[in-house]
Amino acid sequence: MTILGESVKRITYIILFLTTCIANADDVEPPWTFGGLDWSSDGRYIAVGTSRGAHIHNSDDLSLFAVLGDGYVDSVAWSNKGLTLAFNDDAQGHIVLNDIAAGGKAHLLYPTMLSKQEEFRAKSIVWGPGDSRLAAGCWCGAIGIWKVGEQDSGKLINVWPLYSTDTTQIDWRPGGVDIMSGSIVNGIAIWNYYMGNLMDFMWNTEGSNSPARWSPDGNMIAAGDNPINVWKVKPDRPHTAWDEIGGEIVYRLDYKLGRFRGLSWHPDSTKLAFVFSDGKSVYQPEQDASRDGALIWDLSSDSTMLLPGVFIVDMTQTDNVIEWSPGGNRLAALSSDGRIVIWDTSSHKIVAEYDGYHSILDFYKDNP
Repeated sequence: MTILGESVKRITYIILFLTTCIANADDVEPPWTFGGLDWSSDGRYIAVGTSRGAHIHNSDDLSLFAVLGDGYVDSVAWSNKGLTLAFNDDAQGHIVLNDIAAGGKAHLLYPTMLSKQEEFRAKSIVWGPGDSRLAAGCWCGAIGIWKVGEQDSGKLINVWPLYSTDTTQIDWRPGGVDIMSGSIVNGIAIWNYYMGNLMDFMWNTEGSNSPARWSPDGNMIAAGDNPINVWKVKPDRPHTAWDEIGGEIVYRLDYKLGRFRGLSWHPDSTKLAFVFSDGKSVYQPEQDASRDGALIWDLSSDSTMLLPGVFIVDMTQTDNVIEWSPGGNRLAALSSDGRIVIWDTSSHKIVAEYDGYHSILDFYKDNP
């Protein structure tokens, strides 16, 4: 074979190889949106948990900025200040802290006091005031707390085994020392972070498995999947008798037929947003999604505004599917057809959209 013939043969092999790589790349399915959504503190980025890592998007146009990790991510949480993202990576078996600005990261190993280390699979991650503590609620019914950003950073401070597999969604009181866990025993429990003792308890039998969130001013808790109740929290003091337990319900929203997913407070504590589904909890081809969307509830006027464009069916691993921007002028939500949507909350118009994720509708089409 001549030198020219050998060169042609090599070029042909290279072309075939590149063609195969491109074809294989096209065959790779996009990841699922798997584990929640959160804005960075400066509003520049939106992080979402997926079946292949934590994906970070630019918030102006939702273009993909970075991918961190490669395993299932059940929860993402930006620090209250700066650009540090905390997320659990099931492939690595730990919680990851990644400072986007500095490019550094640290691993927080799961508690080993449990019978099986892998049982502490974090479903909910929250930062404490000052970003010096990090708490995570797991599927096994325990809460872990770590030191962050100081000497002994990454050190496990405490684990509360609450013996309830429902205790997976947690939230830290803004500016306070209380961690709220919901649900547990058909209610919402408030714990003192230092001691782990019960401070207060609100019965929530109508929405026992729903998310619960502190208001940004730290004075109220909202919870429910329909109806939604808002409690005014009592002054900080531990309870001494069961008849003292229970905050005062100050607002209530009953939207008749349908179901809420997600729960997000406006930064000024005057509004709540959720994804509302008017139809069934699982997708049906004939389902009418015209009344599905992001629902904004104005507490002061007790009025609602539906922003169409998204829907959620029961294949997400978290209730953190919708969040206000730090400035409160935009609202971002996940949708089960593989999209992220951002609305301008003044014009109520969609201003950015990303459709690069796997649609859950494809699952139902393939598995009728």
